[in-house]
Amino acid sequence: MVPCDGPRQLRALDSRSSAKLVTLPTAHPEVAHEFEAGSFTIQKMSRQFSAIPIDQAQEQNNAAIKGHGGAVGVIDKPTTLR
Repeated sequence: MVPCDGPRQLRALDSRSSAKLVTLPTAHPEVAHEFEAGSFTIQKMSRQFSAIPIDQAQEQNNAAIKGHGGAVGVIDKPTTLR
């Protein structure tokens, strides 16, 4: 992870990321195709434009499990794993 010194560095990181996305179709056409097809997102609802990144969906699921009593003791009950 790159340490951040403030807004100026964030803008620099953003411009580098944007430049990589612009060159993605020519540099890695197979990845660009999957990116445009939405392969790196999860659709949690049927609403248009509601897709979120896979890692964000995982974090939301983790928070939901921890917020509802947690997963402690789940493996102690064989019926919960079926």
